[in-house]
Amino acid sequence: CNLTDIKIWLFLILLLGFGAIGFWDDWYKIRYKKGISAHLKCTLQCVIAFLVVAALLATGTSTILCLPFFKQACFSLGLLY
Repeated sequence: CNLTDIKIWLFLILLLGFGAIGFWDDWYKIRYKKGISAHLKCTLQCVIAFLVVAALLATGTSTILCLPFFKQACFSLGLLY
């Protein structure tokens, strides 16, 4: 893939961030017999997703979603991206 594309790096940040949350949860389960709370896990995932979407919008990435197999079925998602 083209490593000069900002979308690739943002995807990798998202992937590594979610993976780090999962690793942290699994490590707590092994060490303390109980993982991190669902509330903390969801909050961290929302923060990471918000930061990546904010960076995508700041770089001018298109937020249009086109549905396959339907002609002219394209929707601009805006902040819901």
